[in-house]
Amino acid sequence: MFVSPLRSIPFQVSIGECHWEHLVAQRSNFGARLVFFSTVAFCIISNWSVSRLSAKVQSEQQSPWVVQSWNSATGLAQESVPAITATNDGYLWLGTRSSLNRFDGVKFTDYGLNDGLPALGLSVLENDNAGGVWIGTGGSGLLHWPPGEVAQMTTKEGLLGNDVYSLASDSPDSVWIGTSKGLQHWTPLGLEEIQLSPEQSTDDEPGYNTIRALAIGPESEVWCSAHNQGLFRIVGNHSEKVSLPEKYSNAEATALLVDRQGVLWAPIGNGIVLRRENETWSELEKEDGVPFNIVTRIAESADGTIWLGSHSTGLYAWRNGRFDSVAGVGSSIRSMCVDANDVLWVGTESQGLFRVAKSRVEFFEVGTGTKVGVLKGLAEESDGTIWAATVGGSLHRGPLSDLQPVDDIPDVSMYPSVRAGLRDDRGFIWFACPQFVVRRDSPGSESRIFRTPDANLTSIVIRSDGTLFVGGRDGKLRRFVSSSFVTAASMDFGSPINCLAGQPDGHLWIGTAGNGIFRWREDGSKHFTTDQGLPVKMVNSILADAAGTTWIGTHGGGLAWLDTEGTIHGFDERDGLPSTVVSSIVENGKDELWLGTAHGIVRLLKSELHRWAQDKSQTPTVFTLNRDDGMPSADCTSGYSPAGLRTQDGLLLFSTPRHIVAVNPTDFSFQSDQPHIRIESMRVGDQTHEAPFPKDIEPGSTPIQFDFTALKTERPKGTRFSYRLRGASDQWREIGNRREVQFDGLAPGDYQFEVRSSNNLGSWGLPSETVNFHVSHFYWQTRWFQLLMLSLAFVVVAAVSATLARNRSMLRREKMESSKAHENAAVYQSQTVHLSRVATLEKLSTSFAHELSQPLSAILTNAESARRLTQRDPVDRAELLETLNDIVIDDQRASEIVQHMRTLLKKHPRTRERLDYQAVIAMAVKAVTAELKSQSIDLVFRPSPPTILGMGDSVQLEQVLINLILNAAHAIGEAKSESRLVTVISEQLGSELLITVADSGPGISPDRAEEVFKPFYSTREDGLGIGLSLCRAIVQAHDGRIWTQPNQPCGAKFMISIPPSIPLDGESQ
Repeated sequence: MFVSPLRSIPFQVSIGECHWEHLVAQRSNFGARLVFFSTVAFCIISNWSVSRLSAKVQSEQQSPWVVQSWNSATGLAQESVPAITATNDGYLWLGTRSSLNRFDGVKFTDYGLNDGLPALGLSVLENDNAGGVWIGTGGSGLLHWPPGEVAQMTTKEGLLGNDVYSLASDSPDSVWIGTSKGLQHWTPLGLEEIQLSPEQSTDDEPGYNTIRALAIGPESEVWCSAHNQGLFRIVGNHSEKVSLPEKYSNAEATALLVDRQGVLWAPIGNGIVLRRENETWSELEKEDGVPFNIVTRIAESADGTIWLGSHSTGLYAWRNGRFDSVAGVGSSIRSMCVDANDVLWVGTESQGLFRVAKSRVEFFEVGTGTKVGVLKGLAEESDGTIWAATVGGSLHRGPLSDLQPVDDIPDVSMYPSVRAGLRDDRGFIWFACPQFVVRRDSPGSESRIFRTPDANLTSIVIRSDGTLFVGGRDGKLRRFVSSSFVTAASMDFGSPINCLAGQPDGHLWIGTAGNGIFRWREDGSKHFTTDQGLPVKMVNSILADAAGTTWIGTHGGGLAWLDTEGTIHGFDERDGLPSTVVSSIVENGKDELWLGTAHGIVRLLKSELHRWAQDKSQTPTVFTLNRDDGMPSADCTSGYSPAGLRTQDGLLLFSTPRHIVAVNPTDFSFQSDQPHIRIESMRVGDQTHEAPFPKDIEPGSTPIQFDFTALKTERPKGTRFSYRLRGASDQWREIGNRREVQFDGLAPGDYQFEVRSSNNLGSWGLPSETVNFHVSHFYWQTRWFQLLMLSLAFVVVAAVSATLARNRSMLRREKMESSKAHENAAVYQSQTVHLSRVATLEKLSTSFAHELSQPLSAILTNAESARRLTQRDPVDRAELLETLNDIVIDDQRASEIVQHMRTLLKKHPRTRERLDYQAVIAMAVKAVTAELKSQSIDLVFRPSPPTILGMGDSVQLEQVLINLILNAAHAIGEAKSESRLVTVISEQLGSELLITVADSGPGISPDRAEEVFKPFYSTREDGLGIGLSLCRAIVQAHDGRIWTQPNQPCGAKFMISIPPSIPLDGESQ
């Protein structure tokens, strides 16, 4: 008989009903043979098809189990896991075909031949109850892997056979060993063979004495299944054969289990499991859900669940008086183990490792076929009937376990986007759709439609006075009045309305998609945004509690709340919240808040949040449910409100995209033990050490890394860690779920490394393990070396000081001599400059005399006019006063000319003063104008801009320009050219002043462009050759430069570039 292992479709095909014997007897007939093979093929295909269909149906039903898996892509060394055990310290140990794996629920550590394992081919593992593992192999005997060493027992050490099939241990000093040649018991005194029966085989009967399964009972009795011999019970070292029921007397138990009640379970294959209780046998068959397959492993959970692992049809769980198939677990099970956290671990032949834990929530799918949408809103009728609103899947109604589409509302069927719903005090059910609102007055009654054109509704709420309000994406709030909706607020809330919540005093809270929240009533409103402390401006949900606190679920800022003092506080991922997106808030009692977030459902206590807001050391407990706890999706939907619901019987309902997740708060104790922390290894440089860890670290041994874990396989990814390194810092540093930390460049000294973890409620425990170590000094960091170096330094400093003293004395003498030489050179240069000016003034004497004669002649003329005016009668006083004023002006002009000559002739030290460069240039041009005019040479001055301020020596700069202009005039005179023009241009180029003196003379050849500035170089017979060299010295003293280049079409240009010390725009520093 072929039987589907999935009870969801009770289908079976009996080959016997097809007259198997008759067909076989007539197989020589061709037609009979055709019928025979056709019937067999039909049976096989039918069983396969039904199995596929039943598997699909079961996958769509809720499973009470949460299944996770690991394979080679997720860290498992190899995907065949024939052996599993859990040790007392919390580790899970896996035997694969290639290595021994240690697993803490998150991280695999692989051990092979290079790590001291003497052999591979691991067949069975058993906890030694002392932190180590007994390892049975196929061909290499028995291994013992205690911390720090590996021991091996083979036939050389007295083992009956090197193929070990089964192990059982209930104390550190005892292990029962089932081999291919019999049973043995090991104690510290040695190995002892257990004789099972007088008929025990000899070596020439291979496999006759193979011990298939072992189990230890509550009174330390050992049960043993021996191949071809039967079932035995061993007390002490005495064995007795236990008879099976008569019709199964020749059967062989493929696995054994003694449960917590002392009942023996013995699967014997072919869909039968025998149970022995109070020395009485009973049997479970296919009708009880036993798979028609070989049972390879059997185990028990703390709640009494019995697990069967089959050879090729997967995992089964004994619940409510029968075995049910567990979906999601590999089909070919080779090993099973229940750890201290009551988690079942399953190893398969080729599909890796599976974790099976009890689901902590229930979920219910909403919509099938074409009636599938994204779940958004929930409501409950007075009789407990649930309504589910979906976007794209219309409305669904019924008990949670059987929600059916609502097809009797034509408008909803035509536009199946329903966003939010609620029940009012009269029992009416309201739903908000984009363009209308649906109301169902009572079960079975017709629905009423109230249209709201262009509103695009998103949320719905009933105020404390019974008024219904709806909010839309157009940012407007509407009130239900006289069977229609009217605009309730003249203001626009500036962004689509995401959620609404009522307050007992009649105010409404309005949450928007981008403009924060508003507290609104007809008599006014108050706006809260990021400027008032809101973490972000996008709000998904709001709850105003009876105590006056407003709780705010944001999109990206976590949970916020406005307390009774008007202060906004925030709680997000940095503080332990699993997500910054809070989609819904449901209140349970006075103190509990349950949040639907993007990463699961979270429970917080208001009192703890208020306390934490005042004292950040008082960390709130954060209880989280997610996919690890049975949620089909951890993403609770948002965007419309309300999206969560507390039912009348106390269930908390949350919407996810396709399912309603139901949480019963009474199912949880909210008590969580701190996981045990273990520091697994310490890596110093390139060397990795396991306990005991080195105490003294050589200098320069970096980095130093610690690997640690929390030995709690129940929701291990939810464990968070923090550490501190005393000696470097006393502050704890949180690192999330990361299980290693590294330190670089530690200074010499004493250190203590501490690590702690949080439990599933987010509270931190005390450090459970510490490591003390000392980083040694380099020899140059030791005190004796430092004293030696200090003494040597003292000697060196003394010697250097003496040498420096002698050198300073010599330098002082040299400096005095050099200073005197510099002074002499400066005096010489000053005298040379003065002589050059005197020589220049000699050339300009005619010009100065001409300039001086003009004001003197004017003075004479005006004085004679004044004398004549005094002789008149009456005297014209006004005309006389005007004539006298002219005399004063001409006198001042003559005085300036004389003063200018004295300034040029006077010896004075070089000075830097604030001056106008354009004025200096103009003064130089004025000084030589008469001289050039006497030589019939035109002089043109083009200043741009009119004023350029800077710092410098005006006398020396004027001397440079006079020298250049006179040189230009002399060059024109020698050339006898028709064009007799000297041009002076001053302009601003960037941050510099550029002065150009151009002539129309013969010019200077390029190869002599630099030579003309050398001292004593001159092309004139009466020249001294010091004029241009002095010009360069003066320009360089002003941080400038002077050069020459050809003028076009003829002549030469001398150009001076000077960076003024005052900005060229004329602003004072």
